[in-house]
Amino acid sequence: MKNKSVVKRKILTVVIGLLLLISYILGNIEMGKLGSKMDYVNLLSQGDENGMTYSLAESAHQRNQQSDEPLQFVNWCQESGGRVSYKELNRMEAAEIMAVYGRTDLLFSDCEVMDIENKNGCLISKGLAFRLLGGTDVVGNILEYNSREYEVIDVVESDIPLFVYELGEEDSSIVLDRATMICIQNSPKQTKAAYDKVAGMWSLVDYQMIFYGIKIVYFIVPWMLGVGLLLSIRRYKNSARKSVVNRINRISDDSIKNYLKKNREWMIWEMIMFLTLFFMIMFTVIQIRVPLDIIPDKWSNFEFWSEFYKNKQESVLLMRSMKRGVVDLGYITGFQRASIIGVISIVQAWTLARLIA
Repeated sequence: MKNKSVVKRKILTVVIGLLLLISYILGNIEMGKLGSKMDYVNLLSQGDENGMTYSLAESAHQRNQQSDEPLQFVNWCQESGGRVSYKELNRMEAAEIMAVYGRTDLLFSDCEVMDIENKNGCLISKGLAFRLLGGTDVVGNILEYNSREYEVIDVVESDIPLFVYELGEEDSSIVLDRATMICIQNSPKQTKAAYDKVAGMWSLVDYQMIFYGIKIVYFIVPWMLGVGLLLSIRRYKNSARKSVVNRINRISDDSIKNYLKKNREWMIWEMIMFLTLFFMIMFTVIQIRVPLDIIPDKWSNFEFWSEFYKNKQESVLLMRSMKRGVVDLGYITGFQRASIIGVISIVQAWTLARLIA
């Protein structure tokens, strides 16, 4: 019965170990995708009066080009209820309308690039392509929106019906209330400050804060396994040491006693335990990446943390209350998937650590 119990425990350990490995790999793939999104900073205008019309966006981009270190950014907005038509099939569909001023690859990196020079092109989502044209092989087709014709340049991977076009002078009533740009020096705070100089005061949509929060989950999993492994090694070490002592006490021959004293198996286990702890510490050092925004500019700046905490609170409230566009949903969906896989990995790691400890 005891042997059967041991076998069952070993099988369970292997099964949970394999499931954990799969979960951890899938989670890290998802975190890798999110990590590439952290190269971008997203801002929201503080009220409609600080959003940008076509002329203001044009001026901001010109000021940016004249600066010593120009940013790479795009202004955009998204509105519901637009109507896009395809005359050849006499079809019309409701869609989310995204007006942009700047390079669209900052929003949709997998698509062909549109910029301010391309006023007659558009991007449409996979969802709108199926509804309007019956498939995704639609590049080159002419669509109509707001009594103007646009040629489809590429298709965005989204099931939400979406139509993306470059803002023109005739769209003077449209206010661009969002901005997306490449992060400078891995610091959203510095990036926002640089953008504010050319475009006025905007609010930071701090997705990086959520990303690092989820990353902690994936940092905990190896440590849980490491602790379980250390406890298991300690158990083997104590068992080996006790076995040597017991054998010495039962034997009268002095030469055998001396041999057993020198043959200290428990010391090998102790070395393995210290090596395991060393690799755990090295893993921690390699994995830790402290964002610049949580490092005070001066160690004597005692108000830094209270201001930091206040800014994070404001950022959370902003993200809860703001209208979410297709770009935001890309972040949120990724965070949800990574969080779910991370929680599953922690449960599996906890179970496995208890089995091997």
